[in-house]
Amino acid sequence: MCLLWNRHEKLVHQESCLFLEGEASPLRFPAQEILSVKCPILGVEYREGKDYLLSQGGAALVRPPDSGMPVLPRSALILSAEEAKPYPHPEANAVEGGRGGTFLRFSNQDFFARHQVEVTYRAKEIPLPPLSLLTPGRLPLCRQALARRKALSATFIGDSITEGYNATEFIHQPPFLPPYPGLMAREWGKKGVHFRFQNRAIGGTEARQAMELKDKWREDQPQLLVIAYGMNDLYAFQPQAFLENLAQIQEDCRKASPHTEYLLVIPMRGNPDWKYTPLLHSILLRDAVRQYADNAPPDTAAVDVFQLWEFMLHGKRFHDLTGNGVNHPNDFGHRIYAAALLNFLAPEAFPL
Repeated sequence: MCLLWNRHEKLVHQESCLFLEGEASPLRFPAQEILSVKCPILGVEYREGKDYLLSQGGAALVRPPDSGMPVLPRSALILSAEEAKPYPHPEANAVEGGRGGTFLRFSNQDFFARHQVEVTYRAKEIPLPPLSLLTPGRLPLCRQALARRKALSATFIGDSITEGYNATEFIHQPPFLPPYPGLMAREWGKKGVHFRFQNRAIGGTEARQAMELKDKWREDQPQLLVIAYGMNDLYAFQPQAFLENLAQIQEDCRKASPHTEYLLVIPMRGNPDWKYTPLLHSILLRDAVRQYADNAPPDTAAVDVFQLWEFMLHGKRFHDLTGNGVNHPNDFGHRIYAAALLNFLAPEAFPL
């Protein structure tokens, strides 16, 4: 089964949607046929006509009043001070920092997964995403190994997204989908490639902390080091300091492992209503990392997950794809990450 879609068959696989009371839930591509609508964490499949209707020329699903599908009032996404238990409260349901001093709905567990459904449908058309392919000559050793279907070792360092937060395997809930590094290993396994990986990512970390934690990853000496920081750097983002941290990671790793190659991950955007994830800073980070990679040696490349994430958000909403409400992907979001990285490393094997 495809991670996101099969453009030849115009099949979109388990796209996530959230229903807000009185509102239609948009699909990324206009659908000509709905094949299934499910909430895996609840173990329920919904029926067309009773639980949902296809509307707006196939562009959205509508939830009838007597539907059994989960739904939220829009007010549930912004909590009052009386309702909020702000993170890091052990039963946190909110974070501070919303517009106008509000609290935004937050969950590191299954709140959003229980209110989202996964829609598989046949689209009228799936345009080619504007994702940059791997620059010729970059990551030559890894590309050669993958092209020959040889085993590849990888280490992932980064923040909570890469550690796996809100993937259902991580929160121990159905359908137990792995975080994106595990998804990559699974997809390579289907093609006969043993993708051996160590996930050294630690939630809450910024790029500057990678060197403080180097004892946890430096001695792996992988063929590929995936460096996936940025989300926690956004609030006070300083491009030069961020790039200096990337350079220091690489410089130190090269001393221990001169044959390692580097894939820099440009992350998804965060909630546009949260002051800690300003969209402008995501764009500045993307541009800085792209330029850094373009000027780097051939052992370095950057994959632009932000670009594919924005493509998915054309017409959709942030809460359709979030796992925690502010800065984590849900299962579908982890599949976006995996699809972007796989396509970047081997576009012929993993087309978008």
